[in-house]
Amino acid sequence: MTRALRGRVAPVAALALGLGAAPALGGRPALLLPGAAGALLAVLAAWRWAALVPWAVGLLAGAYALRLAGRAGVDPWAPLWAAGLFLVAELAFAAREPGGLGTAGTAVRVEPAVARARRARLALAAAGAALAAAVVLSLAWLPLGGGVARLAAGVAAALGTLTVAALLARRAAGR
Repeated sequence: MTRALRGRVAPVAALALGLGAAPALGGRPALLLPGAAGALLAVLAAWRWAALVPWAVGLLAGAYALRLAGRAGVDPWAPLWAAGLFLVAELAFAAREPGGLGTAGTAVRVEPAVARARRARLALAAAGAALAAAVVLSLAWLPLGGGVARLAAGVAAALGTLTVAALLARRAAGR
Protein backbone atom coordinates (compact mmCIF):
# COMPACT_ATOMS: atom_id res chain seq x y z
CA MET A 1 0.00 0.00 0.00
CA THR A 2 1.49 3.33 -1.02
CA ARG A 3 1.97 6.20 1.38
CA ALA A 4 -0.69 8.22 -0.42
CA LEU A 5 -3.24 5.43 -0.14
CA ARG A 6 -2.39 4.84 3.53
CA GLY A 7 -3.07 8.51 4.18
CA ARG A 8 -6.49 8.18 2.56
CA VAL A 9 -7.41 4.86 4.22
CA ALA A 10 -6.28 5.85 7.73
CA PRO A 11 -9.27 8.13 8.51
CA VAL A 12 -11.68 5.42 7.36
CA ALA A 13 -9.88 2.84 9.48
CA ALA A 14 -9.82 5.00 12.61
CA LEU A 15 -13.49 5.95 12.41
CA ALA A 16 -14.65 2.45 11.45
CA LEU A 17 -12.61 0.84 14.23
CA GLY A 18 -14.05 3.27 16.75
CA LEU A 19 -17.59 2.60 15.60
CA GLY A 20 -16.90 -1.13 15.47
CA ALA A 21 -15.53 -1.33 19.01
CA ALA A 22 -18.02 1.01 20.68
CA PRO A 23 -20.93 -1.48 20.95
CA ALA A 24 -18.68 -3.97 22.76
CA LEU A 25 -17.70 -1.38 25.37
CA GLY A 26 -21.13 -1.66 26.99
CA GLY A 27 -20.18 -4.98 28.56
CA ARG A 28 -21.20 -7.13 25.59
CA PRO A 29 -17.94 -8.38 24.03
CA ALA A 30 -19.82 -10.57 21.54
CA LEU A 31 -20.73 -7.36 19.70
CA LEU A 32 -17.08 -6.88 18.83
CA LEU A 33 -17.37 -9.48 16.04
CA PRO A 34 -19.87 -7.66 13.76
CA GLY A 35 -18.21 -4.33 14.57
CA ALA A 36 -14.74 -5.63 13.71
CA ALA A 37 -16.06 -7.22 10.52
CA GLY A 38 -17.66 -3.91 9.54
CA ALA A 39 -14.42 -2.04 10.25
CA LEU A 40 -12.43 -4.53 8.18
CA LEU A 41 -14.83 -4.22 5.26
CA ALA A 42 -14.66 -0.41 5.49
CA VAL A 43 -10.87 -0.52 5.24
CA LEU A 44 -11.01 -2.97 2.33
CA ALA A 45 -13.59 -0.75 0.63
CA ALA A 46 -11.41 2.33 0.99
CA TRP A 47 -8.33 0.41 -0.13
CA ARG A 48 -9.55 -1.55 -3.11
CA TRP A 49 -13.22 -2.64 -3.32
CA ALA A 50 -15.75 0.19 -3.15
CA ALA A 51 -18.62 -2.31 -3.53
CA LEU A 52 -17.98 -3.35 0.09
CA VAL A 53 -19.00 0.04 1.49
CA PRO A 54 -22.71 -0.83 1.95
CA TRP A 55 -21.79 -4.11 3.65
CA ALA A 56 -19.36 -2.34 5.98
CA VAL A 57 -21.89 0.30 6.97
CA GLY A 58 -24.55 -2.40 7.37
CA LEU A 59 -22.38 -4.45 9.73
CA LEU A 60 -21.42 -1.39 11.78
CA ALA A 61 -25.06 -0.32 12.00
CA GLY A 62 -26.05 -3.89 12.86
CA ALA A 63 -23.57 -3.98 15.75
CA TYR A 64 -25.06 -0.71 17.00
CA ALA A 65 -28.61 -2.08 16.64
CA LEU A 66 -27.66 -5.23 18.57
CA ARG A 67 -26.24 -3.02 21.30
CA LEU A 68 -29.63 -1.35 21.60
CA ALA A 69 -31.59 -4.62 21.64
CA GLY A 70 -33.56 -5.05 24.82
CA ARG A 71 -33.12 -1.44 25.92
CA ALA A 72 -36.09 0.76 26.56
CA GLY A 73 -36.25 4.33 25.37
CA VAL A 74 -34.30 6.25 22.80
CA ASP A 75 -30.52 6.32 22.53
CA PRO A 76 -29.31 9.92 22.78
CA TRP A 77 -26.12 8.95 20.90
CA ALA A 78 -28.03 8.04 17.73
CA PRO A 79 -27.30 11.34 15.92
CA LEU A 80 -23.56 10.86 16.40
CA TRP A 81 -23.83 7.30 15.14
CA ALA A 82 -25.70 8.54 12.08
CA ALA A 83 -22.98 11.07 11.33
CA GLY A 84 -20.25 8.47 11.98
CA LEU A 85 -21.79 5.89 9.65
CA PHE A 86 -22.26 8.57 7.01
CA LEU A 87 -18.61 9.61 7.34
CA VAL A 88 -17.36 6.02 7.08
CA ALA A 89 -19.20 5.61 3.78
CA GLU A 90 -18.17 8.98 2.37
CA LEU A 91 -14.53 8.69 3.41
CA ALA A 92 -14.31 5.17 1.97
CA PHE A 93 -15.65 6.39 -1.36
CA ALA A 94 -13.44 9.50 -1.28
CA ALA A 95 -10.38 7.30 -0.72
CA ARG A 96 -11.12 5.61 -4.05
CA GLU A 97 -11.36 8.87 -6.01
CA PRO A 98 -8.33 10.39 -7.71
CA GLY A 99 -7.12 13.07 -5.35
CA GLY A 100 -9.55 12.01 -2.61
CA LEU A 101 -10.15 14.90 -0.27
CA GLY A 102 -6.82 16.45 -1.17
CA THR A 103 -4.79 14.59 1.44
CA ALA A 104 -1.03 14.98 1.32
CA GLY A 105 0.92 12.59 -0.84
CA THR A 106 -1.83 11.72 -3.29
CA ALA A 107 -0.81 10.92 -6.84
CA VAL A 108 -3.34 13.38 -8.28
CA ARG A 109 -2.79 16.98 -7.27
CA VAL A 110 -5.90 18.71 -6.03
CA GLU A 111 -5.98 22.48 -5.75
CA PRO A 112 -6.10 23.56 -2.09
CA ALA A 113 -9.33 25.50 -2.62
CA VAL A 114 -11.00 22.44 -4.15
CA ALA A 115 -9.78 20.21 -1.31
CA ARG A 116 -11.08 22.69 1.28
CA ALA A 117 -14.44 22.86 -0.48
CA ARG A 118 -14.68 19.06 -0.57
CA ARG A 119 -13.86 18.79 3.13
CA ALA A 120 -16.30 21.56 4.03
CA ARG A 121 -19.05 19.92 2.00
CA LEU A 122 -18.37 16.61 3.74
CA ALA A 123 -18.41 18.24 7.18
CA LEU A 124 -21.69 20.02 6.40
CA ALA A 125 -23.25 16.82 5.11
CA ALA A 126 -22.18 14.93 8.26
CA ALA A 127 -23.62 17.72 10.41
CA GLY A 128 -26.82 17.49 8.35
CA ALA A 129 -26.98 13.74 8.99
CA ALA A 130 -26.58 14.33 12.71
CA LEU A 131 -29.20 17.09 12.64
CA ALA A 132 -31.68 14.94 10.72
CA ALA A 133 -31.16 12.10 13.20
CA ALA A 134 -31.61 14.52 16.10
CA VAL A 135 -34.91 15.75 14.65
CA VAL A 136 -36.17 12.19 14.23
CA LEU A 137 -34.98 11.37 17.74
CA SER A 138 -36.75 14.38 19.21
CA LEU A 139 -39.95 13.40 17.39
CA ALA A 140 -39.64 9.91 18.87
CA TRP A 141 -39.61 11.43 22.36
CA LEU A 142 -42.93 13.17 21.78
CA PRO A 143 -45.87 11.64 23.60
CA LEU A 144 -48.24 9.56 21.53
CA GLY A 145 -51.22 11.41 20.20
CA GLY A 146 -50.92 14.93 18.91
CA GLY A 147 -53.63 14.74 16.30
CA VAL A 148 -53.51 16.78 13.13
CA ALA A 149 -50.37 18.77 13.99
CA ARG A 150 -48.29 15.62 14.42
CA LEU A 151 -49.75 14.10 11.25
CA ALA A 152 -48.88 17.29 9.34
CA ALA A 153 -45.32 17.17 10.69
CA GLY A 154 -44.99 13.55 9.54
CA VAL A 155 -46.31 14.35 6.09
CA ALA A 156 -43.96 17.34 5.80
CA ALA A 157 -41.00 15.18 6.88
CA ALA A 158 -41.89 12.49 4.33
CA LEU A 159 -42.25 15.08 1.56
CA GLY A 160 -38.96 16.68 2.54
CA THR A 161 -37.20 13.32 2.44
CA LEU A 162 -38.65 12.51 -0.98
CA THR A 163 -37.69 15.95 -2.27
CA VAL A 164 -34.09 15.57 -1.12
CA ALA A 165 -33.89 12.06 -2.63
CA ALA A 166 -35.34 13.31 -5.93
CA LEU A 167 -32.91 16.24 -6.07
CA LEU A 168 -29.95 13.99 -5.35
CA ALA A 169 -31.06 11.47 -7.98
CA ARG A 170 -31.57 14.23 -10.52
CA ARG A 171 -28.16 15.68 -9.76
CA ALA A 172 -26.48 12.26 -10.03
CA ALA A 173 -28.22 11.55 -13.35
CA GLY A 174 -27.07 14.92 -14.70
CA ARG A 175 -23.36 14.07 -14.32
